[in-house]
Amino acid sequence: AICRFYVNTQCDVRLKVYTDTGFSMFESEKISDVPPGLNSIEWPCRGVRTGLYIGVLEGSESKSRRLLRERFYFIVAAPR
Repeated sequence: AICRFYVNTQCDVRLKVYTDTGFSMFESEKISDVPPGLNSIEWPCRGVRTGLYIGVLEGSESKSRRLLRERFYFIVAAPR
């Protein structure tokens, strides 16, 4: 699955995925110097069951060392 996101300023980005009960399922490598605009991160979702998941996209600016987090929810519908 691909997670698409938009950033306003150049930053480092990391995607984290959790189950609906809060267990960590996936954490991407830190992607450095992501340019402003529409970007994407691949999430290897093989073997993932149908259900609700929590995603956290973290962005950090290297100049200000400020860390921003955006939480989002998504549903995976596995084919039968």
